[in-house]
Amino acid sequence: MSDNTKLKPTLHYNPVLGCIIRSTLSVEQTKINTYEDIQPIINDIKMKKAIAKDVRAYILQIPLLNFPPVVIALIANSGTDNMTTITSFHQELLIQIALQLNLLILSIGSDSAIVEFKAQVAIQSYLTDECHNAIISGARLLTLGSSTAQFEQLLKLSNFSNSIMYCHDVIKLDHQNDGAAYRVFCLGNLQNCYEAHDTEEDI
Repeated sequence: MSDNTKLKPTLHYNPVLGCIIRSTLSVEQTKINTYEDIQPIINDIKMKKAIAKDVRAYILQIPLLNFPPVVIALIANSGTDNMTTITSFHQELLIQIALQLNLLILSIGSDSAIVEFKAQVAIQSYLTDECHNAIISGARLLTLGSSTAQFEQLLKLSNFSNSIMYCHDVIKLDHQNDGAAYRVFCLGNLQNCYEAHDTEEDI
């Protein structure tokens, strides 16, 4: 999950990182080596108007019992919540942070704000070669290995004579319907998808 949260605009020194935190500048730019470094760096942050107003949190959710959510990244930002900035944060998560933590990200979820959804679409375009895609609708980025899952594909599966899915599982979907989610990802539907692979190249 990912979301932007308001942050009290103050600066602090972090003895573990050895730098000034709660700014939008990098650790290298706010590194404190000697006492004399403190004031010039603070002045530089203020001059660049780089005091963070928001923090974007990335919370790891493991779909297994007894695994509580874990915060894996906190990215300080200026509070400019638009598609471009959110997309850049997602790119940083997928390309840098996940790699450092040796994590395989299955999906990125967020609230239903329009800028969040646009960011999911944008990150899909950015990672097209790796087959990341937004499934059906809503702010959700889904990865299925090297495969794709798209609206048109689910619609075709729902029209098969032996389909486990109903048309309303795809068209005018009730997002509170847990049964629809089950039918999309149940073993029988995945089997239909596998068997149709030889005849339908886009499934």
